[in-house]
Amino acid sequence: MPKRVWRGIAAKRFWAIPACGLLAACTFTVPIKPVFEEPPLFPQIQARVGSACRIAIHKADYFENSGGEGGVFHVDFDRASQTRFEQVFQSLFAEVTPLPPWPPWRETPPDLDGVIELDAAELKASLGDDMGRSYEQVVVEYRVCLYSVDGATIGCWESRAEQKHQRAMFERFTMPSYLGTLVEATSREAIARFMLAFEADPAVMDWAGQVARRSDVQP
Repeated sequence: MPKRVWRGIAAKRFWAIPACGLLAACTFTVPIKPVFEEPPLFPQIQARVGSACRIAIHKADYFENSGGEGGVFHVDFDRASQTRFEQVFQSLFAEVTPLPPWPPWRETPPDLDGVIELDAAELKASLGDDMGRSYEQVVVEYRVCLYSVDGATIGCWESRAEQKHQRAMFERFTMPSYLGTLVEATSREAIARFMLAFEADPAVMDWAGQVARRSDVQP
């Protein structure tokens, strides 16, 4: 999957702030909250799990109008996704230990019941206009995998969410916060889809049962 997103997607012009129609150098930061205000509710699995992240953390993903007008919008999507999934993993398991990126955990298996890993995170977007001709579209995709400590795959889950919105005339003046709200909503939906798929997977329940039985026989 391409890691740079928000680039050269829409050929149509848009005017975030009137001055930026004339000054292509305008740059804006799109604010997105790195954590949920309330942790997601999920019946915890009584297991000790390591958490890992395979995605490369860029300084910021971005959108830049292909025509050079409207400025540049920076979105710290990768880092926010990693932080959000750390919170989700904490809600899924009784004990979660963040694993360092080096050395790879597969080379030195941790003394845990398993490892859950954020394998991929991608943000794609196209911007419309406020004239009723085209709409904003944001797509968020995630891939998460659960492994036993010997590296065997217990399960992998891909989730995707998409939001479309016809921008109102007044929203051009608050584009950073407006886009941030759209990205947040799409990310939340994609994470919720992952959690539903995770909870419904029989392989997860089988693994959790094996962990519980091992715990029962340990002195």
